[in-house]
Amino acid sequence: MISFIIIGRNVEHTIERCLNGVFNFIEVEKIDRSEVIYVDSDSYDRSLELASKTQARVLHLKGKLNAAIGRNVGAEHAKGDILFFIDGDMELLPGFLSDIVDESGKMKYPFCTGYCHTMLLHGPF
Repeated sequence: MISFIIIGRNVEHTIERCLNGVFNFIEVEKIDRSEVIYVDSDSYDRSLELASKTQARVLHLKGKLNAAIGRNVGAEHAKGDILFFIDGDMELLPGFLSDIVDESGKMKYPFCTGYCHTMLLHGPF
């Protein structure tokens, strides 16, 4: 089983695309055993609301937080034997699975990373 663990804080502008990308990835890659967990680090925007509208299990953390804490909490709640960590401002694209998992479903490497695509953003930051 693959556990997709997404972490984020104040990612209301990207979380829907991120989550939809993960669910699309699961469907296109025909992954029959998976779970999606979104770990929110005390967002004050609409991140939690938007994530809650999906099939992802949503965990809301409060207090002194960082990315490592979010990933560790997600890992503690995960049921999968493969943990797939994603940041809430990333998009997972179909085709990536064959780069990291062999024909038998085993990881090719002890860990892996993705590719960074730069996007132009319009408007004030």
